[in-house]
Amino acid sequence: MSFTSENARFGLDPARVFEPIAREYQLARPAYPAALYDALDRLTGGLAGRFVIDLGAGTGIASSALARRGATVLAVEPSLAMLGALRSAHPSVGVAAGRAESLPLRSHAADLITCAQAWHWVEPATSARECRRVLRPGGQLALWSNVSDSGAAWLTEIEREVGLGPYGAGPLQDD
Repeated sequence: MSFTSENARFGLDPARVFEPIAREYQLARPAYPAALYDALDRLTGGLAGRFVIDLGAGTGIASSALARRGATVLAVEPSLAMLGALRSAHPSVGVAAGRAESLPLRSHAADLITCAQAWHWVEPATSARECRRVLRPGGQLALWSNVSDSGAAWLTEIEREVGLGPYGAGPLQDD
């Protein structure tokens, strides 16, 4: 995805930041609930047979779930280490190195573009225009993120101990 000015301020390049931990990321990252894919199925008129681009695909958590629903999925990810982990775990999912700001696809190619937990890595205006270019007429863009359960007692205790607030609770995702 993009090396945005906000990411640059912290020295984070999404093509490199996960390089040393791709395997650990794959093992530790939680899956998304089936209800999410049920909703996508309803909203798109069915995932089966659709061509889906999964942006910032990481190790393929969403990509593989979409493929299990019958979609033809192309996982687009800037990190070669993450793509390697994805390819190892999900050999039936297509992969391409790329960023949301400059997708390696022809215009009007995709029925659906998804971005699970990664939109904060992109430059939003450029990426939105690029998604519009790649989507077929009537195609859809679906973005989602995990949000901390700030009501959980154990999380409140950890937040108090380390001095950090819940993930996703502020006006920006990473606040």
